[in-house]
Amino acid sequence: PDTPAERLQELADTTQSDIIISGHSHRTFKQKVDGVWFINTGSVGRPDDGDPRAAYAIMHLRPRFFQIRHYRIEYDVERAVDSIREKGLPEAFAQMIQQGRSLDYILENADIQQEKEILQDIPISDFKPDEQTLKSIMELAQSCEYEAVHTKQVTDLALRLFDELRPVHYLDEKEKFWLQAGALLHDIGWIEGQKGHHKTSLRIILGNSILTMDNHERLVIGSIARYHRKALPKMKHSHYNALHPIERQTVSMLAGILRVADGLDRTHQSIVRDLKCDINKNKITIICSVDSPAGIEHQAALKKSDLMEKVFKRKVIFKFQDN
Repeated sequence: PDTPAERLQELADTTQSDIIISGHSHRTFKQKVDGVWFINTGSVGRPDDGDPRAAYAIMHLRPRFFQIRHYRIEYDVERAVDSIREKGLPEAFAQMIQQGRSLDYILENADIQQEKEILQDIPISDFKPDEQTLKSIMELAQSCEYEAVHTKQVTDLALRLFDELRPVHYLDEKEKFWLQAGALLHDIGWIEGQKGHHKTSLRIILGNSILTMDNHERLVIGSIARYHRKALPKMKHSHYNALHPIERQTVSMLAGILRVADGLDRTHQSIVRDLKCDINKNKITIICSVDSPAGIEHQAALKKSDLMEKVFKRKVIFKFQDN
């Protein structure tokens, strides 16, 4: 239902069909654009409109006649919810069924204590990056004459932020490794000069033979590194567009974290010794422990918190206190 009419017009222009039936969004929908009907029947089990009942549709077709009727029907929602809980699945999954809402809606509208409880229900995987992969990442960084002290500081701060922000990103150890790799490689483009070095980092990650990871993982990690500065992720960027929608969201979250971590070492002097986050529904306060004045870091981190604010839908505030 949220798809702009202009986009539906584009789709209508590319098909010879009179009726297009789609799924995936789980939301009941019908609209006629330029003579083409667009239909979504909704969902049985995971609707996304606040009505937990099952959704279906009946279509009548005769010569010069078309009719679509949408229906909702009761089913034993509580039994489904009980089954989810009995299986030990996260409470957020039960709330999706009970409320008839998407996972994003459930998480965004929970208070922070509920978010923490939901997070506790989601097991952390035992994923561990392959030692050879980590070795190849470091070999590539060294071959590009990376600045070791700054890179270590940015990586440490990024991983600290990742752990502190678990109540709002719900990512796991695999994604934490992607962030670590992106942070370690974010500045390797400097080997060809400062100008556009974020784009150069992406190109090197995609094409260098030292890395042992596959092309798809290179694309994810390269995109994280590329967005550590300058433009935010956009669909017109081919490397970003090539990712699965869920991966695009993950890249945006991880790049948002990396941007802030990089800003917090703007002077390359490792002034920020530690940090923690205070999170509520409206804002994220990042409290940094420092051992010297950090005005430049403060300004840089504020400027580079744009993506973090966008993906986590919260205002980002920084506080600095003496170590």
